[in-house]
Amino acid sequence: MGYKIGELELTFEKKKNKTIASNIYFHGALKVIRPQYDRDSDQIKYILVNLGGGYLQGDQYDIRLSLKRNAEVYLTTQAATKIYKSDKDGVSQHTKIQMENCSVLEYVPDPIIPYKDSYYRQVQNIEMDHSCSLFLSGILTSGYDPNNVKFPFKQIDLTTKIIYDNQLKVFDRLHFFKEDPMKSGELMGNFTHLGTIVVIYPSFHKSDLNLLRKLLPQNDELISGVTQLPIPGLMIRLLGYRTLDIEKQIHSTLSFFRQKWNESKQLRLKP
Repeated sequence: MGYKIGELELTFEKKKNKTIASNIYFHGALKVIRPQYDRDSDQIKYILVNLGGGYLQGDQYDIRLSLKRNAEVYLTTQAATKIYKSDKDGVSQHTKIQMENCSVLEYVPDPIIPYKDSYYRQVQNIEMDHSCSLFLSGILTSGYDPNNVKFPFKQIDLTTKIIYDNQLKVFDRLHFFKEDPMKSGELMGNFTHLGTIVVIYPSFHKSDLNLLRKLLPQNDELISGVTQLPIPGLMIRLLGYRTLDIEKQIHSTLSFFRQKWNESKQLRLKP
């Protein structure tokens, strides 16, 4: 069995038209950097930091985030999540996010990079209601291997569950494993990077989906696909060769939806 090496708990509240962290707790290898504020909004920005420099055999990480009514939060990480060699117990990270009425969360972490013979399990549980807005992204690529094996890890298991109005509405699992590392070239074809974006927001309309399809790339370097969720929102998959290309697409997509959210917010504020 592994042992807990990092624990982080953050609670965000809206006070005097400004989002603040009313509770901050961290222990072990996880901590947060002093927050920043967006000049053009009430949003607070926090950067999550892993002091260990990478995830090792037996490491366990526990992240708990709570957004109270009307809180607006942007979360990212200081560096990529690097997963090193581990046995069958592997490395695990569990994230629980609770969003209350009209809260907004943009969670844009750096890539997950599993190295040779690594085993990583990640579970994200998100609870929200129909008034909340969520932008969640992720990137998976591969660490350096001296034998030029494209994906030399043992197993990667990434699960995201979204409870929407007290019902499980989104269950997304990416489970990559292989017994023969020489077959790694079959994983994702010739591509080396996988990106995922989940967007959920109250004012979603099918026209947003159609417009986004026109904006998403389809070329030799980056391909994409988008599908509507069973709740107001969508999911995007991206396949490419460079982290930078997928990061650019994630941020351009975030900008697109920020504009949508701001338009919706202005309509709500009109007398």
